[in-house]
Amino acid sequence: MKISVRPAKRDGEAKVIFDHPLERKDISISSEDITLTFVARDIYSPASKQRYTIQFSVDELATILDVDDDGGESADDAGDGANAAE
Repeated sequence: MKISVRPAKRDGEAKVIFDHPLERKDISISSEDITLTFVARDIYSPASKQRYTIQFSVDELATILDVDDDGGESADDAGDGANAAE
């Protein structure tokens, strides 16, 4: 998994803060959600590290899995409007 950050309000160079494969210890699965927890570089201080947690609900994970490789809807959902952007 690779994570990079860059300023949102102005142009700026992206900084890679995490570039390692996820390990099983980084993933927590429950009936309610899937949580990824990992330690990555701090964006301001190269000597510091931060612990990041990303939590996906079951519905959010289903949305991720339902998107095809081109970033569009899957063939099964095309045209039904169920996944249309708001």
